[in-house]
Amino acid sequence: MILSLSLSLSLSYSFIHTSLFLFLFMSYNDFILSKKSTCEIVFNIAWHLY
Repeated sequence: MILSLSLSLSLSYSFIHTSLFLFLFMSYNDFILSKKSTCEIVFNIAWHLY
């Protein structure tokens, strides 16, 4: 019972983590496709990290 609960919790956590990573990756691709300057891309990534 407790094992299955912790398993489902870890699965949902990894799912949220993966979704967040995919979201950041897609927005990074959007920055590349819209041909913004490199400084702007670096600033936006740093803004997401901090």
